[in-house]
Amino acid sequence: MEVLEFETYLSAWKRRLELEKEEERRLAQEALSTARYLSRALIEKYGARRVYLFGSLALYLKGLRSFKRSSDIDLAVEMLPKDRYFPILREINRLSKFEVDLIDINDCPDVLRELILKEGIILDED
Repeated sequence: MEVLEFETYLSAWKRRLELEKEEERRLAQEALSTARYLSRALIEKYGARRVYLFGSLALYLKGLRSFKRSSDIDLAVEMLPKDRYFPILREINRLSKFEVDLIDINDCPDVLRELILKEGIILDED
């Protein structure tokens, strides 16, 4: 490969990486806006007390992980009505183009609760 060909290839590769990073930022921003909207709905409509963001989106916001098209939104909620969990989960997934995982922080394994409290981001609270 000649030097000029290599420089052209390298330039195209760098541009592709820039476009991928730009798309990742746009996608993460859209997911964060969705997460904030859902957290407000969980508090106002379903009586949740506090909503945490954790998982891939929270790690992306802290600069620790990438956020891809296949990434989901992980929310942990305090004071979620247990008898309404599945209808609430269905509703918030209907409102989001991203898959949403919903965890009741009072009803999850201790190790997960500790991780959420330590590394999660509070999105909203009543």
